[in-house]
Amino acid sequence: MSYKEERNESIGLTTITLTCEALRGKQACGNVASVGRQDRQSIINLLYSLGWRLCRGHQVCGLCAGQERIRFPRK
Repeated sequence: MSYKEERNESIGLTTITLTCEALRGKQACGNVASVGRQDRQSIINLLYSLGWRLCRGHQVCGLCAGQERIRFPRK
């Protein structure tokens, strides 16, 4: 799963977990980021500043986003 969002109402914490879906060689990259904060928009801003991007409908980490060509597994 590339995107997962959870909300804990008791403490008011939102957690977003992303998994990179790009291919590195013949294997999936697999980098994972999980951020929890009170404000959802601050999570999105932090992930964007760390290099996470949405590319052709896929979550891509900063390392893969910096590549000249990004490939994704066929579904």
